[in-house]
Amino acid sequence: MQTTHLNPSRWMLMATLAAVLMIGGCDQNDKTAKNGNGDTGTPNGDKVALPDGLFLDTKPTDKATPVKDIKQSAKEGDEVVMRVVVGGREEPFVSQRAIMTVVSAEMKNQCKLPGDHCETPWDYCCEAPAELKANMATIQIVDADGLPLKIDLSDDARIKPASVVTVVGKVGPRPDREALVVTATGLYVEPATP
Repeated sequence: MQTTHLNPSRWMLMATLAAVLMIGGCDQNDKTAKNGNGDTGTPNGDKVALPDGLFLDTKPTDKATPVKDIKQSAKEGDEVVMRVVVGGREEPFVSQRAIMTVVSAEMKNQCKLPGDHCETPWDYCCEAPAELKANMATIQIVDADGLPLKIDLSDDARIKPASVVTVVGKVGPRPDREALVVTATGLYVEPATP
């Protein structure tokens, strides 16, 4: 029997993806607690920061592709541009890692209908779970070794749950068509609408 060995970067990515995808949207009592230990440094004590130029000043001119379409045809290494909403679960940011879940901006959000008083509409809890899963992706920002940065994206004032973001990045490993992890090289956060 032949076995395949994953390098540590791929293994970490697969483990992260599995953990993120196992956590669903609304009605989940998994409010991720921040560990508060201040672990945003490297073993040698350097402060971890998001890469310069990650946040873009202008919206990319390349046409964005819906997440659902990317999942159908993308291969590892493909360059993609997608317009998404930070969300898909109540806590879309992974504590102490530069990872977040997003939902294709093309997907309607029933939680935002007039008269719906959902306190966390970015979790898309009013949508059918299968439809939500088909339109969700995981975005990560990585270090030189390909591992997610040890920094909490929710600490950055430019991005928060329900932010609409155009993501430019590269597709990670595709263990199956339902999994989509994109390593972001550029994020354009649209101005919030009143």
